[in-house]
Amino acid sequence: MKKHLLFIFIGSIAFAQNYIPMAKENNSWKLQLQTWPIGTECQNLPQEKIDYILSTKLLKIIDGKEYREIYRQYNFDSKESFQKAWLCDKTSEAGNYLGYLNENNYNQAILVGYLRDDVQNKKVYIRQFDGEEKEFYDFFFYLIVNPDPYVKNLYEINNATYFNISTREFVYKIPAQNFESRIYEGIGDIKSDFIYQTSNNIDGFFSHLLGFSNDDGLNYYSKNNELLKITNVNVSKKYMITENPTRSFVNLNTTKDIKEISIIDSNGRIVLQQNNNYDKINVSKLTIGKYYLVITTHQQKEVIRITPTYMGNTITR
Repeated sequence: MKKHLLFIFIGSIAFAQNYIPMAKENNSWKLQLQTWPIGTECQNLPQEKIDYILSTKLLKIIDGKEYREIYRQYNFDSKESFQKAWLCDKTSEAGNYLGYLNENNYNQAILVGYLRDDVQNKKVYIRQFDGEEKEFYDFFFYLIVNPDPYVKNLYEINNATYFNISTREFVYKIPAQNFESRIYEGIGDIKSDFIYQTSNNIDGFFSHLLGFSNDDGLNYYSKNNELLKITNVNVSKKYMITENPTRSFVNLNTTKDIKEISIIDSNGRIVLQQNNNYDKINVSKLTIGKYYLVITTHQQKEVIRITPTYMGNTITR
């Protein structure tokens, strides 16, 4: 007589698959900070939507654990925009988005914390400067059989390609409250900043993910795997091109305060970067199309539109 051994799992269904880490080199998240018009200081702000970047950088060993540095860099239109947003943030409930910035560094990439993965247990941890480490994501999830409709539970785990990478989507629901949230392994939550979050939804700011990059910000992709395009351009009033049209080089009227220049195509891809020789920018290899010359200074980013043609390169503002 044969004996058959049956394993019965009661209460949950587990999934054992390779873990996709978040704290990888060259990961970059493009987010947008939006204001919630509460309180007098948060009304009629000059810049209601503020794009910013979170990016992983160097490895760092702290208390015997391996972390990656996380930098945040905002893109404020002007000093006035920063000042008013900073005041709004200061008077809000949490006040932890902009408090570390000042008028000298508000558009600079600044270290804001540390990120690490516990690959074996499929967890993501954030470490703040005060030394406290918090578990932020737990991807060792399981599906509950007959879940309570009034309690947040995991209902779906979907293998799919989002943000141009193969990932897993974890769908949480509270059916009785019509609540649903989605978290992506290796990326995180698309409705929050994984470094700073407010304790509820009545703070002066909230953020959401626009795109994700695994090539150090050269290309950002949306959830639908579409390459992010440049839509809102603030044309520079300080920097101008002196020779128009030009055959091979872009010459600026001044190079004062410039830290870096980039040329970006209409799809948001960086096609040229340089941090010197700003007085002579070679554009002879650009093909026909619309480009943007992004000039990074100590205070902000200035933009000039570039339109190369077959007859050399015609530059227009």
